[in-house]
Amino acid sequence: MPEDVLGDGFEPIWCDAATANLAMLIEADQALIEADVLAKQYENAIFIIDATLLAHNDLELIGKLPANQIFYQINSAVSVEMQQLLDLRGAFAFDITDGPALARDIRYYCFIGSDGYRSNALNLQVGHVSPQAIKQFGKVYTEFTIDWPDWNLLAYPDSGADNSNYIPPFISDRLLVDYDLVDVDVELKLKVNKIDLRTHQIIESVEKTGLDIVKGIDLVGDELNGYNVQAMLYARGRGRVRVGNFHMRRSRGPYGNLMPNDGRIISQKLHDDVIYYFDAGDLKPPLNVYFSGWRTKEGYEGNRMMQSMGAPYILIADQRLKGGAFYMGDASFEQAIVALIQEKLQDLNFDAHDVILSGMSMGTFGAMYYGSQLTPQAIIVGKPLTNLGDIAQNGRVKRPDDFNTIEDIQLYYEGDLSDAASKRLNERFWRVFEQGDFSKTTLALAYMEQDDYDDQAFYDVQKSVKAHYPNAKILARGFEGRHNDNTADVVAWFQLQYRKQLEKYGREWGN
Repeated sequence: MPEDVLGDGFEPIWCDAATANLAMLIEADQALIEADVLAKQYENAIFIIDATLLAHNDLELIGKLPANQIFYQINSAVSVEMQQLLDLRGAFAFDITDGPALARDIRYYCFIGSDGYRSNALNLQVGHVSPQAIKQFGKVYTEFTIDWPDWNLLAYPDSGADNSNYIPPFISDRLLVDYDLVDVDVELKLKVNKIDLRTHQIIESVEKTGLDIVKGIDLVGDELNGYNVQAMLYARGRGRVRVGNFHMRRSRGPYGNLMPNDGRIISQKLHDDVIYYFDAGDLKPPLNVYFSGWRTKEGYEGNRMMQSMGAPYILIADQRLKGGAFYMGDASFEQAIVALIQEKLQDLNFDAHDVILSGMSMGTFGAMYYGSQLTPQAIIVGKPLTNLGDIAQNGRVKRPDDFNTIEDIQLYYEGDLSDAASKRLNERFWRVFEQGDFSKTTLALAYMEQDDYDDQAFYDVQKSVKAHYPNAKILARGFEGRHNDNTADVVAWFQLQYRKQLEKYGREWGN
């Protein structure tokens, strides 16, 4: 494999398949497997498996390699059990005899973590549209009314002095845009110009139209200097079109979105998304599900924590609006999240009860909302939020100039900022939660005693559950402070409750 293509970030290490076993040494005094698990120094490694090793049918060894970090020789003759294991661990079939191609894909797409950012509707620069034909809907979207028989520039994101973004060498980014065609007679075209760094001339243009826009445009940096890109949105037809965020995400190319093998659940409202990532862990119960909190940086939260537990897990992260929209959507959108969790339980051959849902702050909403539609072993949350309408109302007095994005969230779901709309927004959670079966579920909640977002969330959850299930097990701990105070102690209590639940499955999770 050409090391000049791999770069300094990777070091190739060869293992002889003839001596491959759980005690083999990668380097002197550095065993691959320690205490029956993958040694810590290899948890970020990319494993390349040839047909010879696969022929050994060593299910135990392959089962200990990290999920979503395996390339194996395509078209290898393997047992049914081995193929099932490779699929469950998210292994990628590849012609590994093509060393340069493999090295290139590893260099471009096998990086640690997830990264991305967004440009919201207020940062749009408007094209050939009169002011009278534009309506601003908070930071949710800008609505344009057009009557254009031919393509015209509608808008583009403000990306600085030259309205461009830099794509470095050996980096691949993916550009996406949130939009809604209110009237069917309107068409959109997403166009990206690649600009030479030295001459400032356009070296290539890429365009997508129709539903292909939803998939985004991959911008693959060259291997020398990189280039700048300029994104533009064109429209034609007659009617209304809504434009929300532009997203620029570091891409996994053909191997995923922001993480290897991850997926998108796309809302029909603005073609915006919630993303999810699955790691099969050690293939033993329970399945842990973690909903990310509100965050302006795109990508996932909690990966290292969930990975350290050893068990299979799913990360779910809401990428809508400025930092998330609390995981709700239309019926098909919400059913897709429920179906995702149920599907992974089935793939792992787990009982429907062998799942723990969890989250912090905004993530607590997702954990409780979807936990009520399943039959989990436990729901573990820190700083619970349930009454989104109250959070919007509390911004007037209790929380001025803090978390104003909740007003956009109310606009997104209810269409206005009235008291009646806030009440409707509150009811969205309770209509679902009060249908839940918590007879066999432990609810563990760490809440803030002076929460300035939603000071009734814990008490409302307790009241609702006890009204239907008087013997339900609720563990609670109140902490002094407002919503964003004392996070360290809340996290410590959150992890303690996880540790206790994992002990029920015979697991030990370190401090």
